[in-house]
Amino acid sequence: GESNQLKSEINQLRLQMKKNEQDANSDELNKLRKYIQNKDAEIDKLKQDIQLQKVQMVEKEKQLLPHPDKVAKTLENKDLKSTQDYPQLPQITNHQNNEEQKESQKIGHGSSPSIHPPISTFDFEIFCSSSSSSSSSSSSSSSGLLKTFSGHTSRVHSIDCSSNGGSFLCSGSGDKTICVWDLGTGKPSKMFNGHTGYVNCVKFSPYHYHNNRRVVICSSSEDKTIRFWDIKDNKEFQVLDGHNKSTYGIQFSPFNGSRLLCSGSSDQTIRLWDVQTSKILHVFNGHTWGVWCVDFSPLQSNKGDHNKSSNAGVIGGNGYTICSGSYDDTIRVWDVETLKELIVFSGHKDTVRSVKYSPYELGISGGGNTILSGSADKTVRLWDIRSKNKCTFSKGIHTMSELLTIHQDSTIRFWDIRSSKELHVMKGNEKEDDGILCLQFSSLKNKGFELCYGSVKGHIYIWG
Repeated sequence: GESNQLKSEINQLRLQMKKNEQDANSDELNKLRKYIQNKDAEIDKLKQDIQLQKVQMVEKEKQLLPHPDKVAKTLENKDLKSTQDYPQLPQITNHQNNEEQKESQKIGHGSSPSIHPPISTFDFEIFCSSSSSSSSSSSSSSSGLLKTFSGHTSRVHSIDCSSNGGSFLCSGSGDKTICVWDLGTGKPSKMFNGHTGYVNCVKFSPYHYHNNRRVVICSSSEDKTIRFWDIKDNKEFQVLDGHNKSTYGIQFSPFNGSRLLCSGSSDQTIRLWDVQTSKILHVFNGHTWGVWCVDFSPLQSNKGDHNKSSNAGVIGGNGYTICSGSYDDTIRVWDVETLKELIVFSGHKDTVRSVKYSPYELGISGGGNTILSGSADKTVRLWDIRSKNKCTFSKGIHTMSELLTIHQDSTIRFWDIRSSKELHVMKGNEKEDDGILCLQFSSLKNKGFELCYGSVKGHIYIWG
């Protein structure tokens, strides 16, 4: 009997131990479940916060900028109305033909193609930040030649550096080709053939990169067209055809996801394009000779009280403008929304070869309402959109190119805009270059800034 009682007690102890073990495991399991539930709740809260931020960003963008489709439709409707309100232009007269001959002489086509003027997309922001740290001596220089790209068989009219999708540089040339170069290796990556005339201007397309991460080059040409080239697929995939004569400067809008493109042409017009649909949204008429260069006003900023009110009363509607420089020696400012000509700046005595808006973030008085222009009259001038007056100018600069590149003496010059003083001079090789036609700053990771320029002889040089 005692043996059975002992066995029974042992079994009860075993059962109690098993129960205690199960209870302990259950407590640990419950604690773990509660911990997981708390973390799930935190994740859900984060997701909700992120979604709320996305909604707020979308709403803020809608307040700042109208929807791209709405903008495109509005511009199309206004353009249709403007063409209905004005009579058709008469046929070209002998007087107009004479004007074209004068323009051709200015351009330099025909007898001496090497004097074809440069398309200069002068980087206003980099210049100003560089000038503050540049040496005041014009003879000293800490820079040096890093690489030389050779491949073009004619002068290099335009270059652009990609800020997205890799360290690439593209170049457009009088040999009718577009080359793509790897800035890291210094080797050519692609060459595009398709234009039947000189390639006058090249730009990497921010629209295609931001929308679908395609690295795309946009080019303008003497053949009257604007073409788009996909680097990955190695092919042309889009053509904008609308200008009646050579197309020159092109520029993407900093707003609406860079969906708008403006272009200047020898047909005396500036055209506004919808890159997504390839449609012409509007044709700006006013210049009396060909339009060499164009620029969009910079993306608006609300940083600082001086910038919040800087657009007031300048332009109706969304506050964005296009400026253009022409062989008629003028700079004109156009309202992107109302499609009206706002201002005509007269002062240059020869072709305006480059125009550029001042970025807001530089802190320069007037912010994006200041335009800088360079001319074949050897001056660089600053213009205030608000007062419609010239601000100041620097004498002795041989065209806009020479402000940061050169013309015949192969020098690159840096100027202090406020004092109009020359800060620094970089000298190229006059015999090897035969003149510099275009310039671009590039910014590579951990390498600082590099200065790229294209020459009459067809070479591209990288300084750093």
